Amino acid sequence: DGTDTSSPEPVEGRGLLDTALTELECRLVRDAMAAAGGNQSEAARQLGVSRVGLIKKLTRLGLR
Repeated sequence: DGTDTSSPEPVEGRGLLDTALTELECRLVRDAMAAAGGNQSEAARQLGVSRVGLIKKLTRLGLR
Protein backbone atom coordinates (compact mmCIF):
# COMPACT_ATOMS: atom_id res chain seq x y z
CA ASP A 1 0.00 0.00 0.00
CA GLY A 2 3.02 2.28 -0.16
CA THR A 3 3.14 2.83 3.60
CA ASP A 4 6.69 3.32 4.83
CA THR A 5 7.02 1.72 8.26
CA SER A 6 10.74 2.36 8.63
CA SER A 7 11.92 4.65 11.40
CA PRO A 8 12.56 8.21 10.29
CA GLU A 9 16.12 9.44 10.30
CA PRO A 10 16.65 12.59 12.36
CA VAL A 11 17.09 15.75 10.31
CA GLU A 12 20.21 17.73 11.18
CA GLY A 13 19.39 20.21 13.93
CA ARG A 14 16.13 18.42 14.79
CA GLY A 15 15.47 15.50 17.05
CA LEU A 16 13.93 12.19 16.10
CA LEU A 17 10.57 13.13 17.65
CA ASP A 18 10.34 16.41 15.71
CA THR A 19 11.23 14.60 12.50
CA ALA A 20 8.66 11.85 13.09
CA LEU A 21 5.92 14.35 13.97
CA THR A 22 6.61 16.39 10.85
CA GLU A 23 6.48 13.25 8.69
CA LEU A 24 3.19 12.21 10.31
CA GLU A 25 1.70 15.68 9.83
CA CYS A 26 2.79 15.66 6.20
CA ARG A 27 1.18 12.27 5.60
CA LEU A 28 -2.08 13.31 7.30
CA VAL A 29 -2.29 16.54 5.30
CA ARG A 30 -1.57 14.75 2.01
CA ASP A 31 -4.17 12.08 2.79
CA ALA A 32 -6.80 14.68 3.71
CA MET A 33 -6.11 16.67 0.55
CA ALA A 34 -6.41 13.50 -1.55
CA ALA A 35 -9.63 12.43 0.19
CA ALA A 36 -11.06 15.91 -0.37
CA GLY A 37 -10.15 15.85 -4.05
CA GLY A 38 -7.84 18.83 -3.56
CA ASN A 39 -10.53 20.96 -1.89
CA GLN A 40 -8.67 22.85 0.83
CA SER A 41 -11.81 23.81 2.78
CA GLU A 42 -12.93 20.17 2.97
CA ALA A 43 -9.44 18.92 3.86
CA ALA A 44 -9.19 21.54 6.60
CA ARG A 45 -12.56 20.44 7.99
CA GLN A 46 -11.41 16.79 8.04
CA LEU A 47 -8.24 17.78 9.88
CA GLY A 48 -10.02 20.06 12.33
CA VAL A 49 -8.11 23.18 11.34
CA SER A 50 -9.08 26.40 9.58
CA ARG A 51 -8.51 26.74 5.84
CA VAL A 52 -5.89 29.42 6.53
CA GLY A 53 -4.22 27.07 9.04
CA LEU A 54 -4.15 24.34 6.41
CA ILE A 55 -2.61 26.69 3.85
CA LYS A 56 0.11 27.60 6.37
CA LYS A 57 0.77 23.89 7.00
CA LEU A 58 0.92 23.18 3.26
CA THR A 59 3.46 25.98 2.84
CA ARG A 60 5.55 24.97 5.88
CA LEU A 61 5.62 21.34 4.81
CA GLY A 62 6.52 22.20 1.22
CA LEU A 63 3.28 20.73 -0.13
CA ARG A 64 2.07 23.91 -1.77
